[in-house]
Amino acid sequence: MKAKSKPNVKQAVRQAFDVLPDEFRGNDVHRLVKAITGRKFIHTDSSLRKLRVLRSEGKLNYMRVGEKADSKYQKL
Repeated sequence: MKAKSKPNVKQAVRQAFDVLPDEFRGNDVHRLVKAITGRKFIHTDSSLRKLRVLRSEGKLNYMRVGEKADSKYQKL
């Protein structure tokens, strides 16, 4: 499948994670991914899904803090 932007969402999430503070919210990730990719419309769940994928691949290390609905995360 052809990527819709360069960098793609997964690469943008990786870049965004590096500049985020130690505690961040899912909306912060999403906002940075949109800016990095230059895409106006990206579903919020896409950014968070790629964040989880990168964690499962061992490329990012973070944990959710509090309730799932709060969408608050902390880098480890």
